[in-house]
Amino acid sequence: MKIFASLLIASLTLAGCANKDPNALPNDGIVKECSEIKVAKQVKTGIELECLGTGKQTLLQSSLRGPMLINVYGSWCWPCRQEIPYFREFYEKYQNQVGLVGIAVEEVKKSDTTEFIKSMGIKWPSLYDPDGRTRLNLGMGVPVTLFVDAKGKVVGKIVGAVKDTKTLVEESNKYLKLNLQ
Repeated sequence: MKIFASLLIASLTLAGCANKDPNALPNDGIVKECSEIKVAKQVKTGIELECLGTGKQTLLQSSLRGPMLINVYGSWCWPCRQEIPYFREFYEKYQNQVGLVGIAVEEVKKSDTTEFIKSMGIKWPSLYDPDGRTRLNLGMGVPVTLFVDAKGKVVGKIVGAVKDTKTLVEESNKYLKLNLQ
């Protein structure tokens, strides 16, 4: 009887492990090149940030042009992890109407960021700011979401974790004068 009970418990445990967590992240992110990021090529000065794609491309933070959302995050930041599903949904639906760029800040190793991107299902380009130089222009703390207009001006900001996709849509419409549905 003990053997039967042990086998039953073991099979139930293994069956439970086979069920996928419905809240699990897709683990299908890609470290994307930065060629889709809108920039003003005439801008020659500013904080230089490395693109996390495979190329050796760098961009000037001051050259970024919208309409665009910039999500400032860290792989070490729990609220940053919590908001990623909303950015994934937003990007999937609106990527042809508004840009989305991540800026990973104050990471110990670049590989921490690339692993974060892959595991969290991030599919938009990210820039790398290992020592927090952008803090002077973007502000302190993470997560922060910035709304950047076509002239490169930050016209709106969400400080703290985004709570839902609806907020991203509403704030994009408000700050960037879009009509996302």
